[in-house]
Amino acid sequence: MPITLWIAVEVNLFSGVDIIMKKSTPLLKYQELIAEVHRLFAEKQTGTIFITTSDNHLVRLVLNKGEIVHLVYDTNYRSYDAIPLLKKIQAGRLQFARGIFEAANEIPLPPTKELLYVLSGKGEEKNLLTYSPKKVDSPFEEVIIQIKRALSNHIGPIAALICDEYIEKTGGINNFNAIDALIDDVAKEIGEPDTERLFKIQLKDKIVKKNLI
Repeated sequence: MPITLWIAVEVNLFSGVDIIMKKSTPLLKYQELIAEVHRLFAEKQTGTIFITTSDNHLVRLVLNKGEIVHLVYDTNYRSYDAIPLLKKIQAGRLQFARGIFEAANEIPLPPTKELLYVLSGKGEEKNLLTYSPKKVDSPFEEVIIQIKRALSNHIGPIAALICDEYIEKTGGINNFNAIDALIDDVAKEIGEPDTERLFKIQLKDKIVKKNLI
């Protein structure tokens, strides 16, 4: 079943939803798509944005009073993982349906204003890592941010989530040994021994030179 038809079927499964759909929607360039998302954000709309890309990928963005609370690229990439893929879209067709249909427990996204700023090409993706899904309660908060940013250069935005999971599992980062352990553990996500070793050496050296510890 073509993606465009699938969208219409899926949306109409939800009763009591005010649907804004057209039988044929124009093909918009990437910046036009982001401008339309920004408009819906500014109007504080609530509903789901469907984008069918020119190379047959499906994007869903759920808005709650303008804020993007759910982001999916195809079915495999969600939240932070979907952001770099959105930036690669060349063109697509956008449809909007009022009403939230998806209430899954998702990894929190950065503030919508900052997310749209990055998607518009005006900001750097790595800056979104400062909006951690969980508040870091540690005297070494700046060190942790540096670790997330360094790791993101190798594995992308998911780096922030991996670091937060480690911190939650270990009960926090409150001493120098814990910092070393965090760096050593998350470096394993890189998957290349030589790169991992260099990552650890350079990151620890950078932290010391910046007088962060």
